[in-house]
Amino acid sequence: MNRRIFFASLILVAVSSLVMVPTLMAQQRGTPLTPEERVANIEKAIKLTADQKTQILKIYTDAAANAQSGGGGGRGGGFMGGGMLPAAVEKALTPDQVKKYNAFTRQQSIDGTITRINEAVTLTDDQKKKIVPIIEKQLDAQAAVRAERAKQVAAGETPDNQAMMDKMTAIRDEMVKSLGTVLNKDQLEKYNAMPRGGRGGGRGGQ
Repeated sequence: MNRRIFFASLILVAVSSLVMVPTLMAQQRGTPLTPEERVANIEKAIKLTADQKTQILKIYTDAAANAQSGGGGGRGGGFMGGGMLPAAVEKALTPDQVKKYNAFTRQQSIDGTITRINEAVTLTDDQKKKIVPIIEKQLDAQAAVRAERAKQVAAGETPDNQAMMDKMTAIRDEMVKSLGTVLNKDQLEKYNAMPRGGRGGGRGGQ
């Protein structure tokens, strides 16, 4: 049952149309980022013009105000997780900036996942290299699920969240299976003993 609840939360956060890359600071303090912090985080990945900063700050400020008035659906107005930029923010960026941002957050997901696994099981350098394509495969599979849901929403359809949860579960199970070919028995036991939120990581709890 706990597993179902976890993946339900993962789906609702990861595929929201207004999500932002999670940061360690927000996770540590347990509060949503301010609009200014969100703009600063984007600029860590890409250089923004003064006009873009103004536009993006307004987008996040309006979303925060909407959330406070009850229209944002929870803490942070749906900006709490995942690596995707809100559609409104993407429109304020150039295609090249969006590409660089996505590459930046993808690498963050890979590095963060390896770091969390390494802290629990102590990986060798060779194991770290072998785990990278496993994480990349998981990220691609999860991105496909998010894209599918976004397509349904854009078409005015009601997404089947249970089906999405099942797909995310299958993706995660496949990752664990793949890790079993890289980790030894003792490492795999330690990995499976990790808190569920720390296993895999990446964008949207990957």
